[in-house]
Amino acid sequence: MISIIVVFPRLEDAKNIRNLLVRHGYEVTGVCSSGAQALQLAEHLSDGIVLCGYRFQDMLYSELYECLPVNMQMLLAASPRILEECQSRDIVFLELPLKVHDLVNTLEMMSGSILRQTLTICFSMPLKALSSASNTIFCATKLTDADCTPSIF
Repeated sequence: MISIIVVFPRLEDAKNIRNLLVRHGYEVTGVCSSGAQALQLAEHLSDGIVLCGYRFQDMLYSELYECLPVNMQMLLAASPRILEECQSRDIVFLELPLKVHDLVNTLEMMSGSILRQTLTICFSMPLKALSSASNTIFCATKLTDADCTPSIF
């Protein structure tokens, strides 16, 4: 399951979005109203999505994006006027007001992308064979702590 951090300047808005996502089966790791809080949560995740507004108490979405760990993706929810000004190709955008169907479909697409990246990393790891009686088991050796945990195939 992909972790999601919800960041909006009004904590009440963030909590409402969290409740909506939980009802649709998503795991919401944290709800916050500042970029610093979001960064603190993101540091402890192996991957995930930051669903956020345009401006927080302490920074803009672009500053938050620049500071996020490389394994985190951003979904920016903002007015059409604000979205016209946004230039990043690596940030996914949704117009406010949010439509539940659009939000869920976009998160599903982003989650699939993260899972594919994780599987690509895990399956591209060197394999070593472990012999056990007549069976041979292949085990991925771990490259880095952030890539994935060792798995038996």
